Amino acid sequence: MTSTPDSPRTRTAPRELQARGQEKRRAILEAVIAVVGREGSAAVTHRRVAEVAGVSLSATTYYFDSKQQLVGEGLKMLVAEEMARIESRLDGLAGSRLTPAEIAVEIASWYGDDASGDPQGWIVLLELATDAARAGVLADDLAAANAALDAQIDAALRLAGEPGPRDAAALRACMDGLVIEQLFKCDPTFVSTVLQPTLHRLISLMLGEGSG
Repeated sequence: MTSTPDSPRTRTAPRELQARGQEKRRAILEAVIAVVGREGSAAVTHRRVAEVAGVSLSATTYYFDSKQQLVGEGLKMLVAEEMARIESRLDGLAGSRLTPAEIAVEIASWYGDDASGDPQGWIVLLELATDAARAGVLADDLAAANAALDAQIDAALRLAGEPGPRDAAALRACMDGLVIEQLFKCDPTFVSTVLQPTLHRLISLMLGEGSG
């Protein structure tokens, strides 16, 4: 039976094609992240990404014109997913009143789960940050990601008190440094013995509650 212009098959076909295109695009970006995490950003080429994604070379060039676009869009996807995960956790805490110790546990979970388990996301971010500093690319994307994370940290701090205007950025910088150290140490107790206690002390001082 031939489909008419108004048939369900005809109406849904464009949606199916769009969904397949989105799936393929996502697979390509996931491959970019995997390549950067395992081999470094220098290894990112359309051909290598196509191999890892299991798609044709023409598919990678269809969706992304250049290596810079591949890497930039991969970074944006990684950051967007992480921001959405944190935002979901914050939504669950809306209206709560927490102690500095509880805030420390919450914020530590944002960082510590990945740093102690699968650190690939952190390795990718550090690799791309290094590239940004070296070549002046992706700097705006990384700055926007930091600003978004600062806003989320600030929102978490406000569940316990009134943070200063630079407190969130200071906490982020501290956590970044601790996570970099953790990537080398691979300490399985990192969250409970390093990250949480450090955050608790800093948050207590920032919110004027002594050392907690």
